[in-house]
Amino acid sequence: MNRRNLFRMGSVAGAALAGMPLSAQPGASSSARSLIEIRKILFRNNRENKRAAYLKFLEEAYAPALKRAGVEAMGFFNNDVGPEKPHVLCVLSYGPGGAMTAIQDKLSADKSYQEACQRIYGKGPVYERVESSLLRAFPAMPKVEIPKADGPQYFELRTYESDDPVSLSKKIDMFEGGGEIALFRKYGLQPVFFGEAIVGGRIPNLTYMVAFPNQAARPEAWRKFATSPEWDKVKRTPGWSDGEVVSSITNATYTGLPFSEIR
Repeated sequence: MNRRNLFRMGSVAGAALAGMPLSAQPGASSSARSLIEIRKILFRNNRENKRAAYLKFLEEAYAPALKRAGVEAMGFFNNDVGPEKPHVLCVLSYGPGGAMTAIQDKLSADKSYQEACQRIYGKGPVYERVESSLLRAFPAMPKVEIPKADGPQYFELRTYESDDPVSLSKKIDMFEGGGEIALFRKYGLQPVFFGEAIVGGRIPNLTYMVAFPNQAARPEAWRKFATSPEWDKVKRTPGWSDGEVVSSITNATYTGLPFSEIR
């Protein structure tokens, strides 16, 4: 898995700039915001159960190598409810600037990790495909927050698409200036990260993850949030109505794998 050059994107990044949310374009915000990679590893059920072998590789080789390379935070999740099941979701948080490519270079030079790659790959497909998107963390949440909890959490990943960069920037403003993130915290939706897509499919969009103490807590937290007077006021603000800022929503739920740092 030598990905040394994957994110040396130069002209690709330039071509994508026109589709970015306004707040993602140069000079719009602090350089302290982390980059967050959302990676979906798609599997096919089969007799060989290659998914189990690849999970072992992730636990014993990839996650330790990322830690040695200095990744900020990492999460590995099993898909509970959502499209393209079965798959494993990886959330990898890199520091600002060149931290992402620096980590890829360290992985390429990590002898133990490269030997593990040789063992897992080259013996036929171990997964169907890998899909990735790259996000830039919101200014209000510049880094991933690992939930502080006594036990495993239940996670929800949501992606909001917008018609254009202007309407997406308004939705981001709802989360930040409008206090939507603060309301999440108040009513039991624990933020893990919020990010706007820089590279990936179906741009412009934003993606966020929230955590709950357990599966049963999720619908109750959403009920309290959706029926709160504060949220009613926010969503009635001119320019922030749902039809003006969000064109499509996709969501899926996950449980953290035993070796996940975010769990």
